Amino acid sequence: MHSSAAATLNLLDGSPSNAFETILGSDDRTAQLQSLIELVEGTVPADAVLASERLLTLCELAEMCGELQQVARCHRGRARAFAYLGRYEDAIAECQTGRAIAIRGGAEVEAARLLLASLHPLVEMGRLDEAIDVGTMAREELDQLDETALAARADINLGITLQRMERNEEALECFTRASRALDVTDTAFGPLQSNRGESLVLTCDFPAARVAFESALRIFRDTGVALHAAIAEGNLGDLALRQGMVGEALRRFELARQALESVDAPTHLARVIAEQAEAKAFLGLNDEAITDFNAAVATLDQNGQVLEASRARYGLARLLIRLGRLESAEPHLLAASLGFAQLNHRQTLARVDLERAASMLAQGRQEEAAALVATARCQFLQGSPDAALAQVLLGRITMAQGRLGESESLLDLAASIVASLDIGLVSAELAEARGDLHSMREDHGSAAEQYRIAIDHAERLRGSLHAQRFRMAAACRSADLHGRLVSALLDAGVSTVAADTFLACERTRNRSLVEDSMAPSSGTTISSWPVSPHVEALQEVRGTINALYSRLHEDVGLESIRERLRLAEQQAAELESRLAAATDQSIVRAEPMTARTIQGCLDDRTAIVSFFVDRGSVLVHALDREHLQLHVNICSVDEVESLVEQLQFQIGCVVAREGESDRVSRITRNIDTLLTDLFDLLLRPVRNILPAGGRVVIIPHECMQRIPFAALREGTSSLIEQCEVVVCPSVSLFGWLDAQPRRITGTALVLEAADAQSPAMRVEAEAILDCLRRDHEVVALLGPDGQREAFLGTVSRASVVHVACHGRFDADRPHLSGLRLADGWLPAWSLRQQGLRANLITLGACDSGLTSTTRGGEMHGLAREFLAAGARNVLGTLWPVADEPIRGLLTGFYEQLSRQNGRARASLSLVQRQAIRSGVPVWDWAALSLIGAG
Repeated sequence: MHSSAAATLNLLDGSPSNAFETILGSDDRTAQLQSLIELVEGTVPADAVLASERLLTLCELAEMCGELQQVARCHRGRARAFAYLGRYEDAIAECQTGRAIAIRGGAEVEAARLLLASLHPLVEMGRLDEAIDVGTMAREELDQLDETALAARADINLGITLQRMERNEEALECFTRASRALDVTDTAFGPLQSNRGESLVLTCDFPAARVAFESALRIFRDTGVALHAAIAEGNLGDLALRQGMVGEALRRFELARQALESVDAPTHLARVIAEQAEAKAFLGLNDEAITDFNAAVATLDQNGQVLEASRARYGLARLLIRLGRLESAEPHLLAASLGFAQLNHRQTLARVDLERAASMLAQGRQEEAAALVATARCQFLQGSPDAALAQVLLGRITMAQGRLGESESLLDLAASIVASLDIGLVSAELAEARGDLHSMREDHGSAAEQYRIAIDHAERLRGSLHAQRFRMAAACRSADLHGRLVSALLDAGVSTVAADTFLACERTRNRSLVEDSMAPSSGTTISSWPVSPHVEALQEVRGTINALYSRLHEDVGLESIRERLRLAEQQAAELESRLAAATDQSIVRAEPMTARTIQGCLDDRTAIVSFFVDRGSVLVHALDREHLQLHVNICSVDEVESLVEQLQFQIGCVVAREGESDRVSRITRNIDTLLTDLFDLLLRPVRNILPAGGRVVIIPHECMQRIPFAALREGTSSLIEQCEVVVCPSVSLFGWLDAQPRRITGTALVLEAADAQSPAMRVEAEAILDCLRRDHEVVALLGPDGQREAFLGTVSRASVVHVACHGRFDADRPHLSGLRLADGWLPAWSLRQQGLRANLITLGACDSGLTSTTRGGEMHGLAREFLAAGARNVLGTLWPVADEPIRGLLTGFYEQLSRQNGRARASLSLVQRQAIRSGVPVWDWAALSLIGAG
């Protein structure tokens, strides 16, 4: 019959009169009409305009046949087509006309179905009360006719309408009634579970919501309904984000996004992109999140999705407020408010008001903020996360007003709500607020305890993230909490303050670097990504980035190259985030070492000096095997920054070897004075713990990364003359690296990329090759052909690596740092893909030892990438150095390395001491800095 109907349909398109004659003369014209109408209804999603025209013709034919039920069904089909086209008034008119015809023809079921068909256009037009009345009438009629399955569909549509009106308890009653009437094999059961899950989320029954969404996802996957499966995946992502399970949320959003990109569903895709942006915003991937929010809003506006566009604007405004960009946030908050008000979404509108109140509080408009919160919290369900957050915000407002007793009562009430929720993000907000309250009361011990609770919640979040990119972002977000904990501990002055603050400081430093170093083989390589359509795109973008990197040294069009590079890196970051979100790779999760643990690892000749910036001043922990010292407020960070800037300026004046000898002598004296001042500020307080003849491990913080600690002067001697000096990004990283066996056997790799500017690099490489041949099998990469590929293919098995080439360090954009090889640029990020076993990486390039630090305490730069890939030590330079002196220093270093059985720290100390005795200027020998275990 279907093939016959299809033939008649073709005839209908070409010659309607002949089609009419064929059907009118048929003995089974009713069946033929039904088949034709069913066939045309199936084409509505593909071409609603053509379907509506065909149904109009079939309506005329059904009237000629006297088939009033089929006439009514044609009107129902046209109503569906008009709804697809957004012609909602026309759709409602078709339903009304068709219902009148169905009633006249005694087709009671069809009459009820036409009522039901009018729900969708009524809802889209915002006539929600009318939709409820119509849907209720349809369900009652279908119940009376014993049409159980159709009555269940009426309940599903009623539930969706009630959801839009935020009448979630009533919506759940409809969904529950429908679930009892439908069999699990019914095609409506999947959508039912999906919508039921949304209502359960809104009533904060998260466990039941998860069960419902997972049930819907299984049904959609089993039945091959890709679009609905993607929506269910996105719903599970949204639920996970609400529960603070950001890792799961990112993965589910990415899976949903990939599925939606394969079908034509722009509004659903935009919604998922906006939800994904919320997760990125929470982690602190702010630029990516803002880009995603703006893209989602544009698409949702274009498609007339007021609700979803308002939600995306709300998410964007929240992020902008957190970034302190209050003026930029205000228009988005206003637009979101108007959208939610238009839809009569009181609870969501109240959430917007909470953000507006937070913005007002940040501007000092406390009374306005309090009034807004008081109004907003009346809209929230009792015991919901929103109710708890409203209490916390009101507590912060009264705290800012100095009404601390009232603030405590509000926060206690919030705590009674939070206790039953088990949502880490809300618990962290509450604990942070209580910590701030205790700090204002100068109850610093209680404040520290609350900050610890907040940090524990943040750590659980970080531990749920599989991709290091996301873990580093999460660390940035919680950096302020760690700083507050350190301040509270110092102010509390308890007997264990030294050990407690030591651990708190360590938890802020390079956690991801420690984890990468402990498991370098788990680095992010393209081949390790899950199967994804974005792998090829990422490879192509990385190829573009490499090509642009190689042109960074050009003077012509540099700004244009940098802008193209910025856009390409932005695209690569987006692809990396998406691929990272989709993977479930296991990684090492490292807890920082306590003071007692690290002391057990030290020998009698080693001391550690660890700096930390707190509230604008510098504190220092100094420890050896037996002692732990804490020195607070040894100087201001401004003093250190000023001396570092002066030192760099003075060194920059002489590294070019220009100027008269008396000018150079004057600058030398200035440099010596600055190095003495830095010693007095930073090391004089811990002078008694520095081991004469031993080794000191320096853990710098923030601007101290640029200090040549080996050159700091006490009297007439430098620190390197008193003890061996090594720098490490964190105590925990030093403890891990120091415990690893030295890998002194194996291949030595020497790469040289000399050019017209630095022809002496070839001489340097050849001299070092002669030194290394005594103890190693040597691989020399001295030519331009295939150098980059050969380096990447060899470096993973080398125990010693020496690179003689130009380099670049960009403190503002660390990913622009890299090495310029003979046949292309080697960016810093590409190094993390290598699993290294090297005891030593030496980078003769200018600025190769420089690093910068993120807000979350993570180091960036070439040294970081080599350490993360598995290297034990990196020897680099802190500023540009002329060819001849650096060649002599490095050649002497490798000669000592052979004599010292591969001990890098001892070898560098000996060669720097020899340089001092030989009168080598400090700006030459002090440029070399050893980072790692030493």
